Amino acid sequence: MRKVLHIITQMEAGGAQGAAIRNSIKFREKGYDSSVVFLYTKRPVYQSEHNVISLFPEQPKNPLHLIIIITRLIFLLLSERPYAIVSYTHYANVISGIIGRFCGVKKIVASHRNPVETYPTICRHIDRFIGRLGFYSKAITVSQTVFDSFKDYPSAYRSKLTLVLNGIPEIVEHTGDCTTIKKSSAKFRFISTGRLHPQKNQETIILAMRDVENAELHIAGDGELREHFNQLIIKENLSDKVFLIGEIKPNEVPRFLLSGDCFVFPSKYEAFGFSVVEAMSAGLPIICSDIPAMQEIVSDSGIRVETFNIDAWATSMQLLISDTKLKKELCNRSSERSKLYSLDTMSNGYIEAIENV
Repeated sequence: MRKVLHIITQMEAGGAQGAAIRNSIKFREKGYDSSVVFLYTKRPVYQSEHNVISLFPEQPKNPLHLIIIITRLIFLLLSERPYAIVSYTHYANVISGIIGRFCGVKKIVASHRNPVETYPTICRHIDRFIGRLGFYSKAITVSQTVFDSFKDYPSAYRSKLTLVLNGIPEIVEHTGDCTTIKKSSAKFRFISTGRLHPQKNQETIILAMRDVENAELHIAGDGELREHFNQLIIKENLSDKVFLIGEIKPNEVPRFLLSGDCFVFPSKYEAFGFSVVEAMSAGLPIICSDIPAMQEIVSDSGIRVETFNIDAWATSMQLLISDTKLKKELCNRSSERSKLYSLDTMSNGYIEAIENV
């Protein structure tokens, strides 16, 4: 049986991590011996999953930790002798590309999950260099937005690029119009998921809640901004309107989505936005930032708002509370558009990238 290792930088609840886990499961269903390898554990959300390995128990804090991770990866590749590597996230791409070739892996497929200009400078230069030299057999981009970010790269790199849209499992429990989902509160509930990180821009929607009446905002996720947000909520007297509920397990996400009336997504930039597509699959109306990835993924199935315009966010959120006809229409558009992002189509795209090398 052909062994495929899906290598990703850190274990936590994120879109790339979910893609690696789902891809690995699909690969096993299609006859591969497939495992997910996390270089280190940031939060142990996938610790109990089948065929999951973490090479280091915490985020590396010094060069010795990095040496240990690299050494363990080398030993893993030399002992497993994988048929192919699929890597996720920029650091995993360059590490897998270099170490994989050193260990004699013939097929290495990198996946780019953010526009390349958002990568750390050193990582971007290394990726460009090894990609041009052919360290990657193929390089997958998860959206047209990401694909277009490589337009100025050397042709030797661009010739390896292929577009494979992300896919998610369908959330089948929704009714299609969001009107029968039960909540513990009578207030309109806005929900959001994502790391508490500057990229995700949750501060904008927290501040927008100052001017949104008869509503709550529930944010699922954890990260370095949690304490800052806690203090902001207290400072702005929003403790009865904004709730940070922490990181939830991936298998609990559908239930969380089905508890909401509208999904809000204020990111500064994205390659794709798994959580948005999950919300669309749950039949939720979407309010999102008007960035290229959301223009591509959400299109006219949601309301797109200027990213940092707090007043515009508040106005759009209040509009959806008051206009039940618009809310129902956007629910139905979300549900229909989510069908574009099939899990089977995604896994088949990755398999083709491996087998057509």
